[in-house]
Amino acid sequence: MRTLKLITTIIVMIAITTGATAQRGLKIGEANEKRIALVIGNSDYKHGGKLKNPVNDANLLIETLENLGFTVIKKTNATLREMQIATANFAKKIKDYKVALFFYAGHGIQVDGENYLIPIDAKLDDRTMAQFDAFNISFVNNVFMQNNDNINIMILDACRNDPFRSWIRGGERGFKKIDKSASGTIIAFATQPGATADDGRGANGLYTTHLVKQMKKNQDIEDVFKQTRIAVSKASNKKQVPQEWSSLMGDFYFTTINSGGNNNNNNNNNNNNIEPEEGSWSDEEVVYTYGKIKINTNIAGSFYLNGKKLGYLNANTRRTRDKILTGRHTYKIVGTNETQTGNITVYENQTAYIEIKSTNDDFTVTDAGLNIKMRRIKGGTFTMGSNDSNADSDETPHTVTVSNFAIMKYEVTFAEYDKFCDATGRGKPDDQGWGRGSRPVINVSWNDAVAYAKWLSKKTGKTWRLPTEAEWEYAAKGGENCKYAGSDNIESVAWYTVTTNDKGTKPVGQKSPNGYGLY
Repeated sequence: MRTLKLITTIIVMIAITTGATAQRGLKIGEANEKRIALVIGNSDYKHGGKLKNPVNDANLLIETLENLGFTVIKKTNATLREMQIATANFAKKIKDYKVALFFYAGHGIQVDGENYLIPIDAKLDDRTMAQFDAFNISFVNNVFMQNNDNINIMILDACRNDPFRSWIRGGERGFKKIDKSASGTIIAFATQPGATADDGRGANGLYTTHLVKQMKKNQDIEDVFKQTRIAVSKASNKKQVPQEWSSLMGDFYFTTINSGGNNNNNNNNNNNNIEPEEGSWSDEEVVYTYGKIKINTNIAGSFYLNGKKLGYLNANTRRTRDKILTGRHTYKIVGTNETQTGNITVYENQTAYIEIKSTNDDFTVTDAGLNIKMRRIKGGTFTMGSNDSNADSDETPHTVTVSNFAIMKYEVTFAEYDKFCDATGRGKPDDQGWGRGSRPVINVSWNDAVAYAKWLSKKTGKTWRLPTEAEWEYAAKGGENCKYAGSDNIESVAWYTVTTNDKGTKPVGQKSPNGYGLY
């Protein structure tokens, strides 16, 4: 029998996202989780320029949140004392709720690195008065930090134009990023740090107008803010670009629709709709948006989406399903010898790809206390290189043949690499405060990677090495012709700045694999 070589690869790129401790994820269909919100809108300033829309924005959000199942504490044109009392009331109540939201529209400034919301009775003759006349947003952040088992949401549609002249001398327009926030919190600003937000030309501000539209759509909260950012940036000709910072670990949907599917088993009909089941919303209240899924499987079996059987799929077939509700879905295929499950996120007017590959080609290396997940890759001939001017390669396309090999399913993790460091006395790479364990190892050189492979060879008695350039490209392509490694939609396979809004790393295996089952 031919001996199969084991090949490992170390990814030495930094994935850009954040992570925190594990937390309960709230998903579609959990209509009974208790939700509370504190909404404040200030327009009629006594000692400075009045604003047209913050009270309108607060009222629009109040109506929206109440329809979304929130208990809402409301304050409009609030003095400092009224803002303090409302926040204290909010703080007392949120321990009894699973979801807590704070929204503010009105004037806001930054003084000495602190963010302040401006009550209608503030004078702020000079910068030293900010801590006495204005409302420090850290009060709300501290409330969230004491309730970090919640889903905590802070939305600041502030930093409007036309501030008091004295405020310009005493502080800076535009907020500063809140550096220390509670685990399980997402903080959204209507504009980037140091910039101002548009008060709007109509009845509502630019940011709140688009935010409310996205909240009514069946999509995860981080997609709500991303789509809002895209819409506001476009509407303002990129003059206003909203920002978010998130430490959420689970999914949360403002809508409470159960996203299911019908029982039509005709797998030859590619247009069977997967419609929402009856829920707590009427068609006038919910905006249904749809995308597609394209299923590619080498396993024959019954296919389920969100627990609903859609039909039987033959092995080595492709199926496209239209009109799939946007949002996160769970899929499963039940075959004769194996069952596979996974998650997929569908975006509006886009196609999400589901690649189902048999795990019979998977194996685990457990020699000498190791626990490395591997995948056998059947060799073949492919076109290497690209003529695409946007590609990272300027290599002329040419035909290459590779032999059978095996490669790690995931990037090398800190846990795996740290074992090597402990055994050899080698210095451990800096994780930059993002965490170790199952996160991909970073700050590793090519020489470090080669030394790690040699150590694995010595530990296991098998040959480990870095893949050749051809093997790496062959494995990354996954036998497919996708724009990215495993999909034409980067959201489904990669973490990057647009989706994460922060630097950091995620545990491996959190996105979808490519056609060879590699992450």
